[in-house]
Amino acid sequence: APVRLAFVETLGDWMTTLVERADHEPRLLPYVMSAAADEAAAVRDAAAALLAALGAQYEREHEKDLKATMTYAPEHFGVEHSLGRDDSDGGDTSDPGDEEPRVLLYPPPFASRPGLGARVLVKNNFPAVVNPILAEMMGWQEDARVRASKLLRANLVFLEENATQHCQQLCLAFVKVCALTRRDFLQ
Repeated sequence: APVRLAFVETLGDWMTTLVERADHEPRLLPYVMSAAADEAAAVRDAAAALLAALGAQYEREHEKDLKATMTYAPEHFGVEHSLGRDDSDGGDTSDPGDEEPRVLLYPPPFASRPGLGARVLVKNNFPAVVNPILAEMMGWQEDARVRASKLLRANLVFLEENATQHCQQLCLAFVKVCALTRRDFLQ
């Protein structure tokens, strides 16, 4: 775990300070995402902090591209609605028929929804890693399948509704993995 933690710190240095970091981003980001799915909490937390920093950096560097989303869709930027509640007088102004908001639980190390920049960054790089992740999930080694599944889950936290673009191949892989798991269980 200490070596993996040092590796995440090195990745953070490279991905935030190198002049040509955008050229290396597609090769380095999968390692950060793997660290976000690591078994050691310290490594996961360091990766989550790095992803937040990378997301903030992405927002600064691509402000013009993200301006419409940040202005007209604040919920996608990370600003939450008040959901019908007026906190100025402590009263609830929602209609009695309104449903309670859903509570989203994020897997560790994510305590809340990732920022817009981090979500866009992962979304842009996901097509390059989805096939290797799914191939590993269908492999013959159970430990590797579990790690790949955790890595996919970490990516899905960032993809949100963008995962629908990959729905067919994800569903096919899930069916195959379930068949493999069932076969292993019955033996």
